[in-house]
Amino acid sequence: MLRLNWRDWLRYSLIGAGVGAVVLGIGGRLAMRGIAVLSGAPPQTILFYAIIVLITLRGLKPVDAQRLVLFLPVVLLYAFLVRVLTRRRRTLPADPVVEELSCA
Repeated sequence: MLRLNWRDWLRYSLIGAGVGAVVLGIGGRLAMRGIAVLSGAPPQTILFYAIIVLITLRGLKPVDAQRLVLFLPVVLLYAFLVRVLTRRRRTLPADPVVEELSCA
């Protein structure tokens, strides 16, 4: 039987969290964005929040009022920050060109 000391346990936990963040977090986000770009779909904010909440509910075992009150605000704040920080900004031209209308 394999016995781990606290350093090994901490090391393996951090390795697992790091790999999971890269593969599941970044990879999943890139895959979702790629599908949206290829399908020509506009960003679907409500669907994004619904998926985040459903994933959270899947991870909460058992689901009760106390866990919902503690986890959902944090998850929704995370989702909001992801949406705000990854939103593309519209850039305006430095010198707006004004077209003159000709009267015919």
